[in-house]
Amino acid sequence: MGIVDGQPLSRAGLRAIVESQHQLSVVAEGEPRRAISMVRNARPDVLVAHFTHGFESASLIHHLRTLIPPPAILVIAEYVTESAIRHLLARDIGGILVRHSATQHLPWAVPAVAGRGRALSPEIARAVIGEYVSPSQVSDQQHSARQMVSELSPREKEVLHLIGEGLSNRVIAEVLNISPETVKDHVRAVFTKLRAGNRVHAARVAWEAEREVHLTRNSEHSTIDRLAGSAAPAERQGSTATLNR
Repeated sequence: MGIVDGQPLSRAGLRAIVESQHQLSVVAEGEPRRAISMVRNARPDVLVAHFTHGFESASLIHHLRTLIPPPAILVIAEYVTESAIRHLLARDIGGILVRHSATQHLPWAVPAVAGRGRALSPEIARAVIGEYVSPSQVSDQQHSARQMVSELSPREKEVLHLIGEGLSNRVIAEVLNISPETVKDHVRAVFTKLRAGNRVHAARVAWEAEREVHLTRNSEHSTIDRLAGSAAPAERQGSTATLNR
């Protein structure tokens, strides 16, 4: 297997956990920017990729899918939202683990993903199952928001999600591996289709459409924080309302 992580100390920790299991071995490791060349050269069966935000893995996953054969991918994230979970699973990713509990789940998750199964942290699995089995109560406002968001292209949806995370155009360009000017074009298209006058308004529409479940770590354990009745992500972070940000 291979390990992708921006921090050498974190890579060493992941490697120690994996290699403590006799049936697992690490053939390559490196930073995200070296991931594609690393996979081409070492050909790991499984790639474990650690990111702060789950959505940051989108660009890497896209490029890994162009390899033949592509490795099975297990994402470890510090922070992941329901829409990011849906986005990753729709791209046939092998699994998603929440960082604070990943150490106890890696020993079974890596073999499961290597066998082309799926591996989800219990917190994520509960959210996915809850979304599947719970009856949906959709207001007119939420229905309208979902209708507008459905008209966005896949790339525009990615940009909208990252706007909602409070990221600037420059950072969005880095995450998606596209130019800032292309991001600006996507942001303009998002504003038009959502009838939004600024980034906060666009984020609010996305929040209304998704009613996201946030999986985060508190002082002792993971919590599921349903945002109904709270401020949208970009509002909480005090995002500025500019197209060129």
